[in-house]
Formats: sequence, structure tokens, C-alpha cells
Amino acid sequence: MAFLPFNRSLTGADQDNTPPFPFPPLGMVAGCLFVLSVTFSFAAIPYIGLAMAQGVWGGSAILVAWIWGVAVFGNTIHSPGLAAAAIILLTSGVIGIAFCQNIADYFSPYQEFKEKHAAPLRGSADEDEEAKSLAEKDYEQKSNTKKMEWLTGMGFAAAVGLAGGSTLVDLG
Repeated sequence: MAFLPFNRSLTGADQDNTPPFPFPPLGMVAGCLFVLSVTFSFAAIPYIGLAMAQGVWGGSAILVAWIWGVAVFGNTIHSPGLAAAAIILLTSGVIGIAFCQNIADYFSPYQEFKEKHAAPLRGSADEDEEAKSLAEKDYEQKSNTKKMEWLTGMGFAAAVGLAGGSTLVDLG
């Protein structure tokens, strides 16, 4: 972008009666925000998957754009009740997407079956306790890793929503 002022043929400044090519500052900001949102989207997908990431960043982008419009740029709300209902529904949808796996596990009949009919460990009582202890430590470590991956992915998806929603702001 720094080369544009020096390239007069590209900007049209060397032709008669042709105004120079305008580069609005908000356009530059929107371009930077777009690049950030694309970068964060590629970072979020490996951690939480495309479906969950897109659901979170789409909903959060709408909320961010609405907050920018109302709180910063003074857009008027014609129906506060409907606006509140819409925000509640949108937020509920984003939360539902974010916790969809937990909700599915909670309502899954397979989870109860798996817990009730898990294969018992074979061997002496000492071996069973040692194996059980190792299995619990391994499960806890994997669980902590999954939680960190989920939090990292959600953080990236929220960053996409913040940057992307900031480019959707209605200035009028």
C-alpha cells in the first residue's frame, strides 16, 4: 500500500481532469480487520472444527456489529422488545453451538450404556488399582488437553467475530 502514492498511472493522477484514486481510511481499516478475521478463522478450525467455529463467529459477528451500530454510532432501535428478544435468541444459539457436544453427551443413552457396561479390568486387585489409577490420570490429561483446545478454538472464533463484525458496522 505504501507504493500507491508513487504510482500515478494506477491512481489516475497523471491524466487530465481525472481525480486521484481515493483510498478511504476506513477502507484500509476494514481490509486489515478482514485479514485478521480470515487469519483467526484458519486458526480456529483445527481446534473446534468448521461447523462449531462458523456458528460461533457468525453469531458473535452479528452481535459485535449490532453493538458497534447502537452503542458507538447511535443507530436507533425501533422496537427494543424485539431487539432484546433477537439478541437473547442469537446468544442462546451461539451458546448452544458452543456446547453442542456436552448437550449431546448429556442426552445420549449410549453414554449411560458405556458407563454401566465398561469392561472390567482383569488381574489381581493391586494390578487393577494401578491400571485404574493410570487410566484415570490418562483420561484427566486428555480431558485437560481437550478443554484447552476448545478454549483456544473458541477464543480464535470470538476474535473472528470481533474483527469480522467490526467490518459489518452500519455507519448510517
